[in-house]
Amino acid sequence: MDRLCVARDVYNEIARTIGSMRAEQGGALGWREDERVIRYFLFNAAVVRDWNPRGIRPAGFVRSRPPGLVRPSSRDLADSKQILAAIPELPYLVLLIAQTMPDTGGFSLVPYIVRRSGDEVVSGPAALEVLDGVIKVPLCRRARQ
Repeated sequence: MDRLCVARDVYNEIARTIGSMRAEQGGALGWREDERVIRYFLFNAAVVRDWNPRGIRPAGFVRSRPPGLVRPSSRDLADSKQILAAIPELPYLVLLIAQTMPDTGGFSLVPYIVRRSGDEVVSGPAALEVLDGVIKVPLCRRARQ
């Protein structure tokens, strides 16, 4: 199973924003060009153009869903397909499905990796690792491409 690495401060910011609201919120996820650790999050971001000049690349997105809905929706997959088509050098897309405090009484993230499959996309589960302190890239292997 692929492993997704997320910096603790990003996890905490997702919990503070999306995790504290009712379902159907979202945001963009980013990482540095030379590593695969999610270090950046923009709540309700539609455009992340200011990331590229700073060496930050889109990694995917996080969306909250109503209680019990923890698999990617058809909308999630359609959006993923559009993003992967627009960024051909992106080998896969990270998708985090959030369950929120107001909806479930707790906060959790369910991670997926979305990949191209011919003219379509497919999603698969991943293991989530939240990293504390100094992040050393070798701790996180890239997801299989």
